[in-house]
Amino acid sequence: MKVIFGGEVLQDTQRYDLIKLYEDYYQNKEEYGDLLSQGVTGENMRKLQVNAGDKSTSNASEVALTAVHNNKYSIPLDHPILKDHGVLYLKALTDTLRFELTLAPVGDVVEYSSNTPEANYKITNLELEYGSIHSEYLAGEAAASYQVGRGFFYENIILDKEFIISKPNDSVINESINIPRRSMTGILCLFTEDYNAGAQDPKKFVNPNITSVDITLDGMPNQLYSKEMVSTGLWESMKRRLPGESYRNAKEVHFYTNDKFAL
Repeated sequence: MKVIFGGEVLQDTQRYDLIKLYEDYYQNKEEYGDLLSQGVTGENMRKLQVNAGDKSTSNASEVALTAVHNNKYSIPLDHPILKDHGVLYLKALTDTLRFELTLAPVGDVVEYSSNTPEANYKITNLELEYGSIHSEYLAGEAAASYQVGRGFFYENIILDKEFIISKPNDSVINESINIPRRSMTGILCLFTEDYNAGAQDPKKFVNPNITSVDITLDGMPNQLYSKEMVSTGLWESMKRRLPGESYRNAKEVHFYTNDKFAL
């Protein structure tokens, strides 16, 4: 997902799907249950929506929901510039706001056997849906807030690198981060197992059994973890990065043992 305003890149997130999948883990039940339109649901419900041959129609609620949603899905454009800065008034912007979405390859999003010929998927009938202000007074108030000058604050998420770990052999991992940014809020590492196309488990973030993390900045030890971050501190550090109030629903035991790990 790439968001560009004029010549400024507000967001350029490679493997956006991975980050969103990990965040979904820590949604509360009410929020999670309301993501059906995005395809976040149980396995049989997804089979019903695409009319898979091995679907089950025994659950009347799933059948009823399928009749409503059918095979339609939504892709939320939830960048902070749209949702966290008040009313977005496009006519008042001095440049064009552009979103560039790259769809994941079929092998990363569809499960199928290795003998499936030319596995593929397609998206048709794309529609852009958005809310509008129809009150002339409120529209004027929104426009006026831009005329006096307005600042936008956002978090830019980029994929710096991908690296391979050999479980039996790599006891020490050394990785350096060199990104031309004046500030960073954090570094997120997600660990997934290698897989053949079509045979992935998209919601499996494995724990490589990290026992300590040593962080240095330009050769100087990190002040917060000057002696190293031990394994007991990984959860406390990670839950601060969870979206919104999601950390309230998260359990430490699930983080370490239920394929929900991240560093």
